Amino acid sequence: MAGSIKVTILSVIVALFIICTTEVAYADYTNTKTGKVSTWVSGGMYIDLTYNCTWNSKLKCNVFDEVIEVVSYSAGFSLGHDWVQKSVRYEIQDNGRKVKVTVRGVHEYYFIVDGLVKVYENPQTYTYTFTRP
Repeated sequence: MAGSIKVTILSVIVALFIICTTEVAYADYTNTKTGKVSTWVSGGMYIDLTYNCTWNSKLKCNVFDEVIEVVSYSAGFSLGHDWVQKSVRYEIQDNGRKVKVTVRGVHEYYFIVDGLVKVYENPQTYTYTFTRP
């Protein structure tokens, strides 16, 4: 009895492995897929990348087709601080396997001095390369 249960469990595991492997190997990637990834770049700074990708049968992987949107933002404690995104540049590289994103903007710091609000601006540039859509 115990031997037949082990054989049955092993058969189920093998069958699941074959099904999962088959779905991955023969999935229909002929349509464009939309994805979004977020990454931490420095301090409390994040970059979100929204993109379209397709399956490249020659490279046997998904590749970036198009960048839809790039948004950078500051997260966490932000009392007296703000991030203003000024410009974005991106370049799809390595036959679509990578997207290099450069975000430029200004960190704005607010101080109250003698009842007046003073603003200190610190321009910054952040670069990150996203891989494997």
